[in-house]
Amino acid sequence: FDPTSRKFLSVIYTAFSHTLPLGWAIVVSSSKLSNKKIFLYSGVFASLVVLLGYRTQVVVLLLSTIFAMYYSEKIKNKLMIYSLIGLALVVFGLSFLRHFILNIGGNPILSRIDLTMSIFDLIVKNFNGNFQGVIHNAIFSSYGLIDGPKYGPRTLIANSIGVTGVTITPTIFGAVLMDFGTLGLVPYFGIFGLLMGLSNEVSKKLKGLYLGFYSIMVSYLIVGIETGILDFDVVVMYFLGVISTFYGIFRGILNAKK
Repeated sequence: FDPTSRKFLSVIYTAFSHTLPLGWAIVVSSSKLSNKKIFLYSGVFASLVVLLGYRTQVVVLLLSTIFAMYYSEKIKNKLMIYSLIGLALVVFGLSFLRHFILNIGGNPILSRIDLTMSIFDLIVKNFNGNFQGVIHNAIFSSYGLIDGPKYGPRTLIANSIGVTGVTITPTIFGAVLMDFGTLGLVPYFGIFGLLMGLSNEVSKKLKGLYLGFYSIMVSYLIVGIETGILDFDVVVMYFLGVISTFYGIFRGILNAKK
């Protein structure tokens, strides 16, 4: 749970952990596994991922599993609610465990909310549209794929407010405001909402692979409310999800013509 210790992690294992939620969501959406096996395997996978100290991946894995089970009609409303309550308890437990291990005082939930909102307040007041695309450009330039900053988006955001040595979660609105200003929120979330709506319609009709992608996209969207959608692997998953959505639409058009 200590951010400074993550530089010692295995790159291969870490990369695998980031692809596991998507693969598992597709399996849950496509297979006929019993609910008991799905919950059991989900618990095992979550236990493996939590060893890396990343709470986000645990939440995404479990949340996408719940959505995949619900939309594939493996569970009903009541069990979904119980599952979400269980997930909330897991999140609270991981947060309290992190505070205990790092010997951090205060309420882990309230302190996290206060920190995130105070950062967002700083962004709104001081960096509205100032970066002109640099933050989102860093998603790719930090991996050497294009020219630009060598640091990741959250590191740039942290440095811009005078914080070093850690990354900052700017909320889903923060990075967009920094790059494109208040008006930029309209086209950004307009396009985002359109793509999510199309993915939802395709996943409801075709299930399987499409539902797996949709479950992951919704899960990262919910988690991204706090963290922002600024990770390269997350952007790749959205890109693949959009491709699968349009392929599903194209496939439906072809089938309708037959």
